[in-house]
Order: sequence, then C-alpha cells, then structure tokens
Amino acid sequence: RRMNNYGALIPGQPVSGNTDAGYTRFFQTLNERIHLGNYPSDMSQKEMQQISGLNVVVHNVEVDNRPLGIWNFLTSEGRCGGAIIGAQESTSTSIARHFNGLGYAEVKKSRLRSYRANLFALQMTFKTLDENALLFLAVDDAKNRSVSVTLSRGRIMFRIDYGDEAKLEINTTHKYNTGKWVKIEAARQFVPKRGTENGILRVDNEPAITGSPTVPIKSHMLPDLSKPVYYLGGVPPGFKSGTSKAPGADNPFLGCMKDVQVNHETYDPLESSTHFGVEPSCKDIITKAGFTGQGYIELPSHSLRKRANTGFVFRTLQPDCLLLLSAYPPEVAEDYDEKDIKGNYSVSLIDGHLQVWVNSGRGLLKMSSNNTLNDGEFHVVNLIKTGRKFELMLDDELQDTKSLTGTPTLVSMPRDAGGLYIGGAPPYEEYTPLAPTFIKLEGAIRDVVFNNHTINLNQAVAFSNVQVGRNGPPMGTVNGVFDVLLKTEPMIAKSFTASPEGCLRVGSYSYEPSAFKFGDVSHSYAQLQVPQRNFWQRNFHISFGFRSFYPNGLIFLAPGTKEKHKHYVALLLKNGQLLLVVRGRRREELKLTAKLDDGEWHHVTIFCQDRKVTMSVEIGQTDQKTSAQMKVPKKIAATNVLYVGGLPEKVPKLPSELLQRLESFKGCLRRMSINNSTQDLARPGKHLHVGQCFPKVEKGSYFPGDAFAIYKRNFHVGKYLEFELDFRTSELFGVLLSISEPSGFPALSLELNNGNIIFSTDLGDGMPFRVQSELPSKYALCDNKWHNISALYDYEHITLRIDQMATTKARSSQQRSNSKVQTKSALYIGGLPENAASGTLLTRENFKGCIRNVSIRQEHRDWIDMDELHNVLLSECLVTGVES
Repeated sequence: RRMNNYGALIPGQPVSGNTDAGYTRFFQTLNERIHLGNYPSDMSQKEMQQISGLNVVVHNVEVDNRPLGIWNFLTSEGRCGGAIIGAQESTSTSIARHFNGLGYAEVKKSRLRSYRANLFALQMTFKTLDENALLFLAVDDAKNRSVSVTLSRGRIMFRIDYGDEAKLEINTTHKYNTGKWVKIEAARQFVPKRGTENGILRVDNEPAITGSPTVPIKSHMLPDLSKPVYYLGGVPPGFKSGTSKAPGADNPFLGCMKDVQVNHETYDPLESSTHFGVEPSCKDIITKAGFTGQGYIELPSHSLRKRANTGFVFRTLQPDCLLLLSAYPPEVAEDYDEKDIKGNYSVSLIDGHLQVWVNSGRGLLKMSSNNTLNDGEFHVVNLIKTGRKFELMLDDELQDTKSLTGTPTLVSMPRDAGGLYIGGAPPYEEYTPLAPTFIKLEGAIRDVVFNNHTINLNQAVAFSNVQVGRNGPPMGTVNGVFDVLLKTEPMIAKSFTASPEGCLRVGSYSYEPSAFKFGDVSHSYAQLQVPQRNFWQRNFHISFGFRSFYPNGLIFLAPGTKEKHKHYVALLLKNGQLLLVVRGRRREELKLTAKLDDGEWHHVTIFCQDRKVTMSVEIGQTDQKTSAQMKVPKKIAATNVLYVGGLPEKVPKLPSELLQRLESFKGCLRRMSINNSTQDLARPGKHLHVGQCFPKVEKGSYFPGDAFAIYKRNFHVGKYLEFELDFRTSELFGVLLSISEPSGFPALSLELNNGNIIFSTDLGDGMPFRVQSELPSKYALCDNKWHNISALYDYEHITLRIDQMATTKARSSQQRSNSKVQTKSALYIGGLPENAASGTLLTRENFKGCIRNVSIRQEHRDWIDMDELHNVLLSECLVTGVES
C-alpha cells in the first residue's frame, strides 16, 4: 500500500500478478535470496538489467503474513538508507482492528469514574470464522471471579463466574462465526432488595436472551472490577488465574473487532500499552486452513475448461486422506436433467502417493505422483489442463501426463452452488465412487488456486471443525528455516491454570542463522570457488566463525593443480589448535596455541598482505584474542577450488603427508567471507551432507526421533555385559540400547517405557526377565535434565541403577544349562532400523533427546568410532535455557 509524503497510508485497490502454473514455489531458505528495490548488478539475466529500481520509501514487507526484517540484509547497492517518515494508519476507534490468531490486547480504564459493582455492560462488534475463541475477559483475581464472552462451536457465550460452582451462562442457539459483522450487547445487573442477579445477551437486532445464575447470588459474590484489566482476543503468555474457564476461552481470536465499550467507556486494542498480534486494519482475505481430521470446507466449485489450471499447497503425516473433491451436491444435482453431463475430480493421498482422478462425465483418467508426500512438509500440487491433456506437477516437477477420452473435454461443475470440498467431504452415498478414500485430512491446506486466482476461504459456503486461517496441527521440521530470518514472538498460553504434572516441554526452537553443520555423515563438505586466478599468491582476506567439541578436523583445503599436486593450502583443527599449512616449494606452518575445541563460537581471520599471512582468533565470548604471523612461499600452485569442512568421496590427488592427518571437521561453521564477500556453504550442487546448527549446544549427541547408532555390527554379549550412559529427554518412551538375534532371542535391551527404565534379557528360550526402575513419578526422567544409567548383566542376574538412587536387581526364575546371551548381531543405541528384531523391547519408539558418555565394558567409544550412524547429530545437543 502506498504512503503520501507525510507517511499516511492511502487506500487503494490491490494489484496482483502470477507466474506460469509450472513455476509456483517461492523458496524461503538460507540458500535463496530476496532482492528488494532492484536486482544486483552482478546478476546475469539481461532482462533484469533493464528494470529500473524503486525510488520510494519502503516501510514494511511481509512474506506469508510475516514481517521481513528490512535491515537484516546481507548486501546492498547504491543509495539505500534509512527513512525518517514511516507508515501511519488512523487510530480512530471506528476502524476495525485485526487479531492474527496468536495475540491479545490488554486494556485498562482510562477515566476515573465511580464504580458500581451491581452493574456491568459490554458492547462490541466482530467478525470471524473461528469456531472457538476468546473475545473478552475480565478477572477479579482476589476472589477468583470473572466475566467473559467467548465463541464455543460458533455460538456466543456470555458467562460470569462467581466462585466455586456458581455461574451465569447465556448461549446463543445460532452460530455466528460466518465471517460477517456481528454486534453483541451483554450485561448483568444485581438487585440488592430482591437479592437477584440477571443477565442479558443481545446479538444484532435479534430478541434478547436472558438468564440467571445457577445458585442464588449474594452481593459479596459479585466480581470486583473496580481496577480492571480487560483482555480482548486472548491472554498474554504465562497468564494464570484461579477462575474457571468458559468453553472456547483457551483459543486466541482470529478476525476483526471494533466498537468495544465496557460500562459505556470506549476501548481501542491498539491504544493499549500491551498488545501483540493486533494490526491496524481488518484483513478480509484468508488463504489457509488447519484440519484435525474431523471436518471440511465447502466452497463454490470451478469448471475445468479447455485451458485451465488448479493447485494448492498442503502438508500432512497421513498416508491416506482426501485433500480435495469437486462434485455436484445431491440437492444441486436434482435440479439437472439426466442428459446433462456432470463432471467431478478429486485429489487424495493413498499410501503417501498423490492420486488425481478427473471425470468429464464421458471419460475418466487417473494420475499419481512418483514420491510419497506424507512427510509433514509443505508440497505444491498443480494440475494443468490444455485441451484433453492434463499434467500433474508436484513441487514444480512433472509427475504424470494423461489425456481425457470422449467428448466433452470440459469438466463441468455447479459453480456458485458449491460442491468444492477441501480437507474432506460429507458422507453422501453418491460421492463414494468419486475418490479412492474419504478419510478426512489432519494437516493444513493453503493457497488454493483456480486459473491463477487465489480462492478466499472467507467466502466458504459451509465449514465445520476446521481452523480457518490457521496452520493446523504442528508437524514436520521444527519451524521453517525461514523463521531464522524473522523475529518471532512467543505463543500465548493455552490455559488459564498451571499445566498439570507431566514432562517438561522445551517448546519450539530455531536454527543459528547462516551456520552450517559438518561431519554428521562421511564425506560432508561444501565446495567454494575463490574469486581470482593465483588467489593464494595475492593479498587476500578470509574470515569465519566455528565451534566444535572435536579436537581434529579439516576446516578448508585448496588442493594443488594437476601439474603440482603437492602444493596446497589447508586450515586444520589439530589437537584443538588452529594450524594453517601452506605448501609450495617448501612447507610452512602457522599454529595458534589456544585450545578451541570447547563447543563455543570462535571468530577466525586470515589476512595476507605482501606475502605475510596473519591468523588471529577471537576466543569465545571473552575479550581474549590471539594471533600469529608467517611468511608464505612466493609461488603457491593451489587451485581456485576450496573444499570446506571435509572432502568429497572422489578426493583430488593429495600428498600422502596430508592425507594421513586429515579428518573431516565435526562441528559448525558460520559467516564465511572471502575478500569481504559472504560465501554460501549450501549452494545447490556444491555441497553434500551439510546440515543446520542449533543456536547453543553442549556436549552430547542429539537423536531427533528417527536416529540410531550401531555400536558394533557383530556384537557378542556372552555371560557378562556392563554398560553406562547419560541421557536427557522430555519424552516418556524411547529405545536406549538393544541387541537381538533375527529370531527375537537371545536378546538384551534397555528402554524408556512410560517414564520407567526397563532392562531386559532373554537367554535364548523366549522367556525374558526384566528389572524396572523405582521412581517417585513416571515424569521423573522426562525433565530435560541429564540422568545417568548404569546396568550390569552377569550370568543370570541383571542390575540397574539410575543416578544416585538405590540399585534394583532381578534374577531369572528358570534354571538354565546355558546361561549366556549368544549374539552375533548389531548392538543399537538410540533406536532401531525397521528391519531389526524387537528382541526384549516393549516399545520400538526411537529415542528423542541427547545421549553422551556411552561406556560398554568400560570402553568409552566416541560416536565417530562406531560402525554406523543414522541421523545422529554429533555434539549438537540443544541447550534450551532449561537448567540441565
């Protein structure tokens, strides 16, 4: 939207555009760049060079309804500076305010006027599609009293809590979450002479609804709101109250609100001192919805004409579900003659694969995707129709092509009469043959497009049990990578009261911006190109940050040319110290004595001027800095290719003296810059096995829930096994250690099962014996703090100890001639692959959390020395701020 010269926003019509249907994805990752105002001068496309840049003041940029930090840029060109005047919108109380579904406003009385405890009156106007939401709340904490207005299943509820079980509730019978403006008036009055309390609720111009409390009310039971704080649309994070909750009060409001009056005093959510998620103007376009497997949305349907396209974005973990169905509702079909040709089409998931069925009424085609899509990540589906031909695109890649047979090729739909169902469909018998499944979606759908026009879900014909305008249940990776670039605010609390006893929830977490993880998998590396020929013989400047708990690793290497393969430039971490090696005709080494394998971030600078190279490092968060200098050879025949973090499998020819000492770097690198140019360590096609980094970590490896380690492929337990490990988690279940022959026995296992540690052994007869921890609570170990487990199997005895608690023991009840666990199978830590036998485990749920200090038969073996690692994040144990 445009501003005038004084910063005021000018009302105007939206201007929209679209790409071709085959190019739909706007990547929002650390590998991609968003350019604002113009294109950089070094971009090669000629058509881009001809576009003149913006000559305006830009105040606010949003991507997917989230603000983009304009000053959080990587580079800039030309005259790009700050602006004194920013955008302003009117704060008139007649303007509707938008609540984004994550926030609240906290308003207080602004005028001193006499307070009458016997009377309370509220008036407000709102519109929403929320089925459950908090509209208004006032709390008397001293007496545990409250007054609230909520939406519950689309119905408005006015409620007063007087303490204990006494309350007054007035409900509407009709639903008002229609997306249209609704005016409500709610009031209560206590008449002392009669000792009666009465309430009234009026919606729009409909007849008023009255009600009375559940028990007779005395004056001392009335809520005292003489010094009130009123909450609109939600409550702040950490909000707690002893008062009971009205149905729907746990849900922050998504929609628009205006004309709020309490006891004839007007309140504006934006004029309050405390608010979050409240915006100055109302938003009428909603393009996303969350589904819980219980409902669906019905919209006006769209015919697929000669040239047409439709698409949407979805995510789910379900292998089978209905995503979209377009069909004639039975009551609409009755208005058509039998000779009328009626089409239909559907999009479903079957075994994780996308299934598209299109029926013109004279011909049916079926298409499917190549890959499974039930991974919890967002995927873009596009169906493109050209005449008879249909193309199925998934994430901008062609999956299938089919053509309709018969005439017509038009797929006709009833349009405004409805019939386009999203996330599920009603159980009409007529619909049964139109889709392979009618399991309702549990996930999210957004950006439904027909013929390049985005559908506004605000215009739904009907919906039920759908979170319109929301993201649906959480799934997939934690927060998008793009969240790193944005300042995120805390989610508001979901309950008025303290959470019940349970596992400590660490919440969501983000990744360290511009940081990349190396060494979790073999041949982990990134490949860069230094900018000039004979780069290493010129003046140059390299800087970056790193952290690692491992003492040895290759940080970068520029190998020699084919003619002089013995030349190279390498930076190593050796015995925890930085070592720069420059090999030309002679070999020069520069070492810094500081020990840096402490898991803290260290900033390194390598500067070469007139053949003198200076290497310095800023140590952690201290003010300490150390540096050293050496002269480099005159001629260095190293290539312009720079390998960072490790080497590819097909390694360039290197001198044996170097190969013998090389280990891949195991840790994180960030903000690498060469000659003041920021380098991308995750360029497409130029990296392998490079991951992301948590902001703060401690020693210990992280198991994200799908990981496991193979300690040894052919491990023999025999008559005796002693082992020990430390772990921390916020889960109740997880495999810690397991070994079993393919038949299921002999076997031995250690697991977390419903909060208890269970150590089990089967000597080979299918009759396991177990010992279980004796804990004060099943939640004692899921507190995200470190706990130590030591266990011993000795002949027919097993022993278990947790932390410093008393040891628990068990003995086999059977007399056996062969009392040893004869195994030649893999010993797994942290989980199992799908094809491994369960053995003595009571659960197969992989461990989620951190493990460290694994000792088996008093041998401390590092993770990198184990036979195999699968999705284990080495030394990346996330520190969440919770004491550990």
